Amino acid sequence: MKILKIMWFIIISLTLFACIGMTVKQQEQNIVTLQNDVQLTLNKVNKKLENNPESVLKNSVSALDSILEYTETVKSDPSKFSQEKIQAYMLKIAIINENMERFSDLTLQTDVSFPLGTYKLKKLSQKGKNKITELADKIIKSTQEMGDKYPNKSIKIILKTIGYTDEIGIVTGGPLEQVIIKNTPRNIEGSPSEKRKQYNQILSKFRASTLNKYIVQHLQQQLSGTNTVEIKAEILGLGEKIPSTTKNNYKSKDPRRRICIISPFIEIIP
Repeated sequence: MKILKIMWFIIISLTLFACIGMTVKQQEQNIVTLQNDVQLTLNKVNKKLENNPESVLKNSVSALDSILEYTETVKSDPSKFSQEKIQAYMLKIAIINENMERFSDLTLQTDVSFPLGTYKLKKLSQKGKNKITELADKIIKSTQEMGDKYPNKSIKIILKTIGYTDEIGIVTGGPLEQVIIKNTPRNIEGSPSEKRKQYNQILSKFRASTLNKYIVQHLQQQLSGTNTVEIKAEILGLGEKIPSTTKNNYKSKDPRRRICIISPFIEIIP
């Protein structure tokens, strides 16, 4: 009887060890798979950012880096493994890839953007408005499809707009300068070239803000009544900085530098 009990104890112990070993092995495989998926996604994101370093995808880099840090932590300390975290991270990676498949940043060139020294919506060409509306409709459709794909989860639409200018100065004492001074909390000082740069940075932000408000309004109208959808606006004015989308070294007053970019991302909240 004693021998039988000992044998049963050995069998149960070996079975438990085998199960534990299998679990550890599965965890290791999950971590390796996660690490590979992150690296592949990070490579794709960085490739996209070569065309537009200020794309909303820039936000994904830090998130992916955090996941890589987690995988390294688990490798050194397996007790930190969490299946819930793994699932949340896999969802995050899937969402980033889905956004890259669905969207490309919309660049509005000078012919469909704002004429020289303007920023108000009434100055935006009809062609420009049509392009923005097309993008908005695509965001709405994608939001609905992703909502069906990931039910019972909240959705956040992140809309980033970026404005640029050339190096043409703003007329001293003109209406635009007066608006800029009125809407700027700080005093604009410095040499004429420094003041010009500051004015153009503010003008580029005005343009980005106008586009952002226009597309957000369109989204809100179409998504009204959808309580699970949040819209977050990100507005950036880069003034005289040469856009990376322009591959040539254009002259300081080249109108092809005067562009606006609209960059969308649909986030699924776990």
